[in-house]
Amino acid sequence: MKTALAAQPGAPFAPDELGALRAALDVRLSALEAGLANPDHCESLETLVLDLARVATEEAEVAARRATRQAQLDANKQLTAALAEAQAAEASLDEERAVNLALQRDLGEVRSELNAERQTTAALSHDLERARVTLETERATNAPLRAELHDAKQRIAASDAARQGAEIGRAHV
Repeated sequence: MKTALAAQPGAPFAPDELGALRAALDVRLSALEAGLANPDHCESLETLVLDLARVATEEAEVAARRATRQAQLDANKQLTAALAEAQAAEASLDEERAVNLALQRDLGEVRSELNAERQTTAALSHDLERARVTLETERATNAPLRAELHDAKQRIAASDAARQGAEIGRAHV
């Protein structure tokens, strides 16, 4: 027989429910002690023990339900906090992945630009080498022409000097 103070499973606990059950337990214990002290002036000891056991069981059940509910509330709070942390970590990870992806994309672009610059440098080096070879070839080809030009200039200068000398000699005659 449950007392009217016992809560139904799942029902919210009255703040003083456990205190009331403990008080009822004390009353039943006192009644049992009185019955043990004077067994002739009380109801049967068996009834007193059963009443005490029922109230003790009820009090234990209420305490267990209260502890279970508190444990569930604490677990829910921890779960909520853990979920929030996990969501924050996931968001942070997503941001890091996006940054990493952007950096990889930038690195790919820089590598492409570097390869293009290397190709341009190689082409310019090749062009410069061809120009150097062409210049050396032209110098080698032009060397005899320059010597011939130098000789021709000297002959022209000598011829001009001889002509001027002859004109001066004719003018004095």
